[in-house]
Amino acid sequence: MAHMKFLVISDTHGKTAPLLRVLSRHADADAVLFLGDGLNEIEAAAAAGGLPPILAVRGNCDSPVSPYGCVREEELTVSLGGHRLLLSHGHTASVKSSPLGLVAMARRREADVVLYGHTHVARETYLGEEEGGPLWLLCPGSLGRPADGAPSFGLLTLDGSGSVLFSVGREG
Repeated sequence: MAHMKFLVISDTHGKTAPLLRVLSRHADADAVLFLGDGLNEIEAAAAAGGLPPILAVRGNCDSPVSPYGCVREEELTVSLGGHRLLLSHGHTASVKSSPLGLVAMARRREADVVLYGHTHVARETYLGEEEGGPLWLLCPGSLGRPADGAPSFGLLTLDGSGSVLFSVGREG
């Protein structure tokens, strides 16, 4: 199976310039995984065309219905690259206080990779088999309002063999 590359973005909060720069730099991604709080911006960019497919969930600052009339889900589970991914903004799992809500959500959805936002801090956590894993908890930080330095995004590569590679890119 070929490698699959995903651009992971969260928490743009109305900042379209860094969003458009990151999208243009990573137009070769197989898909964009958007984790909420800025859905209007990502939907407008998608409507303009020229982007890879976008899978998105809404955050606590996003409306449940888009300006285009589409219902926006809070969580999404998909199978990609030999993994089961759970996309969640994280606010419904109280991720700012503890990752345990995301871990429970992942177990219910039988996911082995969780992508989340809301904290505005880039983070990668791996739970091994001794901790009930394998389970990756991955947060790209925030492109619009970073709490840990420069605006950030994630690059996720899955190769179908069980490998999960995640890196954080900085914008600006």
